[in-house]
Amino acid sequence: VEYDFVDTTFARIHREGAGLCKAAKNRKFGYINHLGEPIIPLLYDQVGELQNNVAIVKMGNKWGAVTTGNKTILEIAYD
Repeated sequence: VEYDFVDTTFARIHREGAGLCKAAKNRKFGYINHLGEPIIPLLYDQVGELQNNVAIVKMGNKWGAVTTGNKTILEIAYD
């Protein structure tokens, strides 16, 4: 899979995120593993840094939180 953007900074700096990188395709962001497989699908307008396997995400004008398994733990409904 080819991506428009891959940020390897997180994978190099944070132990918990070793092997995970923020990536983008067609202006949608998520996280991929070292094989290039989506861990958090590239569906979001913005994604924050991973902390405890959770990322803050933005869709449209709303924010929420998802896990590295893409389980929503905070509904994407907040301004």
